[in-house]
Amino acid sequence: MTSSADRWLPLAPAAVVSLYFFVGFLVFSVRSLIWGVRHDRELEARGKSILIGNFLKSYFSWMVRPLWRLVLASGISPNGITVVAMLAGGAAGLSVACGRFALGGWLFVLSGILDTFDGRLARAKHRVTTMGAAFDSLLDRYADGAMLIGLEYYFRSSWVLIPALAAIFGTSMVSYVRAKAESVGVAGVGADDVVGAVEAAGFPAGSDAVVGG
Repeated sequence: MTSSADRWLPLAPAAVVSLYFFVGFLVFSVRSLIWGVRHDRELEARGKSILIGNFLKSYFSWMVRPLWRLVLASGISPNGITVVAMLAGGAAGLSVACGRFALGGWLFVLSGILDTFDGRLARAKHRVTTMGAAFDSLLDRYADGAMLIGLEYYFRSSWVLIPALAAIFGTSMVSYVRAKAESVGVAGVGADDVVGAVEAAGFPAGSDAVVGG
């Protein structure tokens, strides 16, 4: 295989996925114009963020529906999905630590998508528990931390280490910002916006889904 092929081959999955979402967006937009937007009431009930409105939420839900149906048919438990998402996040961190950024990026995206399913799966199976919520939040922090630690290890001798450390601090601030916003009465109107702004700035935040085992 030529050096040129080696350089561009890791981008092939990105091109395929980008094409999938681009074509899907066109189809979803046309479908919405003709038959109306297919709303995802569960996502919309969480409120809007500064950058992501209900249309984009419904579009994302529609695009990942095939994966959701696969998860639902698999019989896996909500906590099982949480564990798989954490393992994918850990594998992403290990991949970037070894310099495999394309693989690490895709594993991290997979981890994030699976993390949106655990709470929905718990509600679909009527297995909602507060213990599941705590378990989900804990493993989310490990998944986020693994990716950032992997980046820190790879760039340990570079200036990139500084923003990577700042990102770890940012992830720890997400829960604090949410709790502080609610404590001063911003909840319901701006709490999701405040947290959404932090997440949009590049600091990942785990799902708040309440899941059960």
